[in-house]
Amino acid sequence: MRASGADRGFTLVEALVALVILAAATVALLELASQGMRMAQAAGRRDEAVLIAASEAGAAGIDYALAPGDDTRQVRDFTLERRVSAVADQAHLLKIEIAVTWPARSGSGRYDLVTWRVDRALESPP
Repeated sequence: MRASGADRGFTLVEALVALVILAAATVALLELASQGMRMAQAAGRRDEAVLIAASEAGAAGIDYALAPGDDTRQVRDFTLERRVSAVADQAHLLKIEIAVTWPARSGSGRYDLVTWRVDRALESPP
């Protein structure tokens, strides 16, 4: 006697195919989540670099005197490079170039910032 259509279940092959499809979808979702976390971490590192560079630019000429030349130092695991140079056609203007680099999984990251400041030491008294 044959079972009626309502009593039939899934065959073993159908169940295995469904399981393979479910496993593939799960792996794909986990990979997407992992990639998203890596991208969020990279964005966080870049945000830190931007804050370090902006802080350095804000302190330039206020927290310390500016003088033409180069300076390199470590800020946690970031490397901060600062170059101050006189602007040729502007007597009282200094160009400040700030580069922040950091190690990353896929090479290294870099953020550059350029700003200008009036050199108060070069100004003549009124």
